[in-house]
Amino acid sequence: MVCDPTRNRKLLLNQRELDSLYGRVNREGFTVVALSLYWKNAWAKLKIGVARGKKEHDKRDDVKEREWKMDKARIMKNSKR
Repeated sequence: MVCDPTRNRKLLLNQRELDSLYGRVNREGFTVVALSLYWKNAWAKLKIGVARGKKEHDKRDDVKEREWKMDKARIMKNSKR
């Protein structure tokens, strides 16, 4: 029998660990991120971490870099003709 993969599951942490995660997410602006998920018998094991999102200027830099890589690839492809 396979259980519903989208059902809510209990997070087995100490109260201190839960408070720490809750405080970081609400006060400090962090996000809880799933690093890995695997099954062991009937248990789903999840490794979690906290991460800070990118600032707006970091996002602009990444977009600029990605666009430059695409332009560079397009230039290189057309120059071989």
